[in-house]
Amino acid sequence: MRCISCGAEIKSPNCKKCGADNSLAVRVYKTADALYNRGLALAKQSRLTEAEASLRRSLAAYKGNAEARNLLGALCFVTGRPGDAREQWTVVQRQNPEDKLSAGYLERMGKNPAQIERMTDAVGMYNNALKYLEQQSEDIAVIQLKKACDISPGFLRALNLLTACYIAAGDTRKAAVVCERALALDPGSGEALRYFAMLGAGRPAKGTAPPPKRTASASGGLFRYAGYAAAFAVGLAAAALATGLFFMSPAVTKLEGEVARISGESEQERARLNGIIDDLNTKASGLGASVQSLLAERDAALKDADIQKRVTEVYQAAETLDDDPMKAADALNAMTFDDLPEDVQSRRAELLAQAMARLERAYFNEGTALYNGGAARYGEAKEKLSASAQYTSDRSETIGSCYYYLGRIAEAQTDVNSARTYYQLAMDSPAGTITSGNRQNAQYRLGRL
Repeated sequence: MRCISCGAEIKSPNCKKCGADNSLAVRVYKTADALYNRGLALAKQSRLTEAEASLRRSLAAYKGNAEARNLLGALCFVTGRPGDAREQWTVVQRQNPEDKLSAGYLERMGKNPAQIERMTDAVGMYNNALKYLEQQSEDIAVIQLKKACDISPGFLRALNLLTACYIAAGDTRKAAVVCERALALDPGSGEALRYFAMLGAGRPAKGTAPPPKRTASASGGLFRYAGYAAAFAVGLAAAALATGLFFMSPAVTKLEGEVARISGESEQERARLNGIIDDLNTKASGLGASVQSLLAERDAALKDADIQKRVTEVYQAAETLDDDPMKAADALNAMTFDDLPEDVQSRRAELLAQAMARLERAYFNEGTALYNGGAARYGEAKEKLSASAQYTSDRSETIGSCYYYLGRIAEAQTDVNSARTYYQLAMDSPAGTITSGNRQNAQYRLGRL
């Protein structure tokens, strides 16, 4: 790992080059590695949702963990989110253009535009379904979700939302089929497991025949099974008549008993199914709240993505600080940071202070060089020294001298009021930001004006 202060390679917490203590950073890196290893183990067990959560925690601890970010991109891709996957791999490439794994992933995405377009369309259909559910257009939402799941079979979020819609509509068989698809993709999916539990005893056996036709209930509920036993009995009696068994008394008696038995079982089955559907009706009454919850989760996810983007920008600023402190300072100054993690806020403040100190020193050096070039260069010197004053901070080493030279330039340009202001500022500047000679000269010249 590298020293957080000077960037040198280190093998122990104490940097041999600058003496900085990296103990906290070492602990952070170890935590990030542990979370990555856990995410990797979960991914190998196909527990994709849990793996993704662990990887995101790893990256929250250390954004530069390329292995965690590459694996997170892969999980996003296999669960139907190519845009999220591309974003993760692009970040790795920005952090380390030599990373072959992320480059390979992005290259393969580029070579399969048709597949990526289908997956992207599926994400659009999923978002449309959320809007339709908010508008209480459940039928259209189901159509969108079915299309999304068909063209992107691994789209876990779409599978789970389609399961919820089928449960709300009382179609437990379709709900069970889709739920099985979700659990086959991710056995640890919390949403899929919750829906599986909701289906409970009503979950049909795999491969069973479809249910008889359902009719809407008079009370306006979802659905009720009707006429199951009667239809079964009439059908069986008709079959007996057609085969001539009706005229065989022992056979008729036996058949009537069988019809009665089956009819009784059918009544029991109907009562059981109606009970399950009653329970589902009760649960489905909260669908509106569930949709709102999904929308809230989406908003939270967008907020998290925005936070992750700004956290990434903080660490990108650290990488550009040496080559372009102006770019780093502008990015850090323009950033909203109140909702960032505390450690990232501290890192931002530290980087901003470093960038401003470098800009202040650079403009000061340029300004004094121009000032020493004579009165003909005073206009340019004033511009540079004014820029230096704008980037001053509590770490300033030059602000007092900067005000002194600005006072000298103002005095030479016969701007007496500005000269007085600058000389007073120079005299009031903290120790260490102006030489004793310049401070005395400022006092002397102020007294003469």
